[in-house]
Amino acid sequence: MLRRVKKYVGYALLFGIALLAVVVPARGGETMSFSGMVFVLDWDEENRVTAVSVVTEEGWEYRVLPDEAGRELFRREGDTVDIEGVAGTDAAGRKTLTVIRYRVRP
Repeated sequence: MLRRVKKYVGYALLFGIALLAVVVPARGGETMSFSGMVFVLDWDEENRVTAVSVVTEEGWEYRVLPDEAGRELFRREGDTVDIEGVAGTDAAGRKTLTVIRYRVRP
């Protein structure tokens, strides 16, 4: 009987770990893919976009780093995109994303 209980507890722990792997967002340096909408965060004095974020369908917000691929998203306000990138965190503790590639959804 005790063996059977230990077996079920082990299965429950494995299930819990697998569930956390799906639910918890990626830590810094991990490549991830998701869908989300592009939002403008900031503009300069000449009304040019200087910062954007992508909000996933699950509600996670990633601030897009302004490298070459990331700056392309500065012209995509309101578009929904399928995106692949490397997640990280900035000095303020906000989630960041270095864009590898993206595709605008029709």
